[in-house]
Order: sequence, then structure tokens, then C-alpha cells
Amino acid sequence: MTGGGVGGMKLASMAKKDPAGALPLIEKELEKDPLSESSNDLLFDIAIKLELPETAAFALETIRKHHPECIK
Repeated sequence: MTGGGVGGMKLASMAKKDPAGALPLIEKELEKDPLSESSNDLLFDIAIKLELPETAAFALETIRKHHPECIK
């Protein structure tokens, strides 16, 4: 994740400690680059922790559609 704002490593660390608090931040990152593989992957991880299966599926579908080489 690039382009300013919260750093990728900081956001990933926050997602582990406070997934609900990290969700708005990952949404801001996705506003900048909605097709970002790393941001969507982090959204998937957060959604799983928060028991949001539709959001998790959306994140994986976005990755699959725009990065077909990823097989998660």
C-alpha cells in the first residue's frame, strides 16, 4: 500500500490488534486504489475476523477479477 496515509505495515498491525478500528482505514486506502491486491487482501482478513462473510467474499472476488494470478 502506497500513496501516503497510514502505512501498509502499520495498518496490517492495527488490523491484528483492532480489526473494527482498522476497517475505516482500509476503506480509505481502497478509495485511493480500489483494485489494490494488498488492500483487498487486508480487507479480507479483517472481514473474516469481524465475521463479515459477504465483505470477505467481495474482497476475494475483487482480487480474483483483477489479479487472476493470485490463487488465495
